[in-house]
Amino acid sequence: MQSEEPISLRKLRSSKDHIPYKMSSYYAFVHGKWASIYEKHSCGLIDTMKQTDIVSEVIDSGGFIETRRKLIRMFMVNDKHPYTRRVFRSGNDIRNEEVRHALRYMWMLHPFSVFCLYYQYFMAVIHIWYLCKILLVDFALIGVHLVFKIEKMIVDSIMCLSMFTTFWIGYYDSDQVLVIFEPKQVAKRYLKSFFFFDLLSVIPTLVLILEFTHVAHTYPNAIKWLSLFRLVHYTSIEEAIRLFRLQHEMSSTFEIVLNMILKIYCVYLLSVSILFYIDQYSYTLTHGGHSEEEDHLPSHVHTDDKKSLQAMYRAAMLLFKISRTSVMYSYYRIIEYTITCFLAIVVEFWLIAKIYVIWQRYLVTSSLGEDKFQQLSVYMTYKGLPPDIREQIYRFFDFKFQKRFYDEQEILHMLTENLRKELPKYRLELCMSNIQLIRLLPNKVLAIIVSGMNSTFYCPGDIIVRNGTQSDNLYYVKTGTTALFDENDKEICHLEDGSYYGDISVVLSQTHKVTMVAITQCEIYKLKQQDVKMGLDLFPHTQEMVRDTYHKIILNNRKNWEVC
Repeated sequence: MQSEEPISLRKLRSSKDHIPYKMSSYYAFVHGKWASIYEKHSCGLIDTMKQTDIVSEVIDSGGFIETRRKLIRMFMVNDKHPYTRRVFRSGNDIRNEEVRHALRYMWMLHPFSVFCLYYQYFMAVIHIWYLCKILLVDFALIGVHLVFKIEKMIVDSIMCLSMFTTFWIGYYDSDQVLVIFEPKQVAKRYLKSFFFFDLLSVIPTLVLILEFTHVAHTYPNAIKWLSLFRLVHYTSIEEAIRLFRLQHEMSSTFEIVLNMILKIYCVYLLSVSILFYIDQYSYTLTHGGHSEEEDHLPSHVHTDDKKSLQAMYRAAMLLFKISRTSVMYSYYRIIEYTITCFLAIVVEFWLIAKIYVIWQRYLVTSSLGEDKFQQLSVYMTYKGLPPDIREQIYRFFDFKFQKRFYDEQEILHMLTENLRKELPKYRLELCMSNIQLIRLLPNKVLAIIVSGMNSTFYCPGDIIVRNGTQSDNLYYVKTGTTALFDENDKEICHLEDGSYYGDISVVLSQTHKVTMVAITQCEIYKLKQQDVKMGLDLFPHTQEMVRDTYHKIILNNRKNWEVC
């Protein structure tokens, strides 16, 4: 239920709200606009933000409204992005993020949006094309073939647009557990990571566009090596592979194998560049730009072209340790073979270690998972449970553990007492900020009662509370959907992510007037009356004001307060 907050109670609230001012104002606006929806039973339990679309409220005038709304939704957080449900565990968290983004950072792009997802896929394809085709021919052929020049200009033009776009895409900070949209922080992060590498890698194309290549050998012999800085974007390709794997629910082996191939290819590309660099400069200076091998080639074959092909071949042979060569009398040729062989040894040991770690991890995780499932299967067989109940148990395990089993009691036992109290408090205060009781309590009382809250998992059809039983808990729906039924088994309303029931019960003793049933898999936090009283006893003045406020709520809603 909703009521106007007394001025004296507002003073008890912290000066630093969990919800920004603009957002809280918007909550109030939406609540006033949609209050008529709840006149039938006045439960006030369902978060009013669920009944409206934040994009529709922000864009409500002008031309092409539907087109603009669809465009904006492409740039906002979306369930289709694989990271959305990993960062925002419930629909209520996602809606809060949508409101925060729409009201404060409308012109920034959300990193978990549909646009950013396919943008990362597109740029990964561009990087792969650049590394596999353009960078190889860039060593020798781009200086003499117009087709390769045009191809490089097009790809690097896309890269320049990507550099500009990156300044407008937020990023997720795992330390703060928050998506950062502040333009200064976004720009600072990009400047510290890929910006200067990207800038250096497109300089050769800028030289081509400005037609500086009329100076003999200026582009092919000096500036073209800057293109190698694009190798740092192998991490972008790895991230795209991970997103693709998560989006299509593929095995982690798929990601690991592709990442290993990518790293080996990057080492190969680096080896090719080293060999070609030594051949083009040091070897050419030593032998005057001519060797006996060139006499066997057609005259129209470019020297750099020939040397680059030789470098590719020798690098591949050396990395796989199957190269054969004559006795070398060139100091520079010995250097290049030594460097490449050393890289081959490093890659070989890294590959062996990686395969060993992957195999051990697979054995451990698979044995743990199979052991747990085997115990569960044997237990249900021993008890003679019917197939429908077995399926419910399997769904419950999948919902609670997400196919990754752990011993919660053992983990909690290893933590300190303060850390054990912090775990349920994590992000719970922000999620429960719409509860009337929570808004009335000082931060010290809030910290005490929230630390005592425990979560319980319910399967579809489970009865959470029954009509006529003693009511002394507040039920907060963290994830899932529940339904409330009256004494005649008539459905009153649904409670979804972020909804709550029984806030009056933790202050004033009463009996349940409804039956609460889980419709989907649910995770529900319970706030006990005993914990609330224990916290309020420390602040007698606050206890009196809370009781007075809830007495007024009951008197003002005499017909319907029992439902809430």
